[in-house]
Amino acid sequence: MKYLLLYVLFASLSSGVYGQSYLLFQKNRYRQARYQVGDVLSFRVKGDKTKRTERIRGFEDSLLVFNGWKLDPGEISDLYADDKTRIWYLLRFKYKTILPVTGVGYLLLDVLNSGQFRSEAVLLSGSLIAAGLLAKWLISERIKIRGLRRLMVIAPSPVSTTE
Repeated sequence: MKYLLLYVLFASLSSGVYGQSYLLFQKNRYRQARYQVGDVLSFRVKGDKTKRTERIRGFEDSLLVFNGWKLDPGEISDLYADDKTRIWYLLRFKYKTILPVTGVGYLLLDVLNSGQFRSEAVLLSGSLIAAGLLAKWLISERIKIRGLRRLMVIAPSPVSTTE
């Protein structure tokens, strides 16, 4: 009886396995990010300059389903960097934090070492702080979808182990 139950269990499990659909953002051959149901996605739609932030509710055929509307991934022109894509860029999004901290730290250490404000140290630390503010203003968090960068809905087909 025990073997019959095990056989029925394995036979039912191996008859067909369905995978979960997900949105794949492919930056290049080696960098990919998966967005599944429940993930929050920030993007721009082609022809529209506004940033949209929506939670993915599901996938139908090759469409993204949001709360009350559907969207073809081909209509997305830009993605905004999030935790899944930010790690691809080693320093791109860190300049705005690192440079001002370095500038203030350099000035403080120079004042502690020399006991006075030197014009060279003030000039260097001011330049670092200004470069950090400029980086905050110039470096966009948008990732354009073009060239090798692609968005596609992957819907795994059922795999049958019995033939």
